[in-house]
Amino acid sequence: MKTRENAAFTLVELLTVIAIIGILATLVLVSIGRVRSAAHQTRCASNLRQIGVAAALFAQDNKNRTLPIYYYDKLENHYMPAITQGDFENKTGVWMCPVAERRRTAYTSTGRIENLTYAINGTRVGMKEQSGTENGQRSLVTHDQIANPSRMLYFTDGNKKYWTRKPNQEPAASANFCHTDKANVLFFDFHVQAVKNPANPVADFYDKYY
Repeated sequence: MKTRENAAFTLVELLTVIAIIGILATLVLVSIGRVRSAAHQTRCASNLRQIGVAAALFAQDNKNRTLPIYYYDKLENHYMPAITQGDFENKTGVWMCPVAERRRTAYTSTGRIENLTYAINGTRVGMKEQSGTENGQRSLVTHDQIANPSRMLYFTDGNKKYWTRKPNQEPAASANFCHTDKANVLFFDFHVQAVKNPANPVADFYDKYY
């Protein structure tokens, strides 16, 4: 029986090995990407939980009121001054989702917080006009007025503005499904949940959670 001496890879064998290595490398990269995405989503959810803690403390100190979407001040302060008290104001990373592409600037009582990416539910919180008020102040809503807090969105990943509303409301601003087609949502009972971007966003997201 004849045997090959100094056996070497044939061209076909070499190409097969290269193809296998390429497939394995692709699988590793996909796995790394998924792990990174999961880590970003977890960090984002943690940010929202911390915002929820601050919102709960605000309610405790303000007759169970929800955060105002506008704040009475000469600056365009949004909801920030109500929950940026003490050391919490310095936690700038809390206000920014790690994967959000759009960045905004928000004002606090003492300065500015850059890269605000989370949006408050402007459909339910403090958007109603009050007659005779100055500079965009709105009426406040209490947590008792939220009929189903475990199903009512409080904060979510934002897309354009620091608020989010239903698409048919002005000024409208949509949620941002930036976590593998999901958005992290802080509900009015202060639990955080990842919500998938539905095929019918109006019926299955905005009408459902707003």
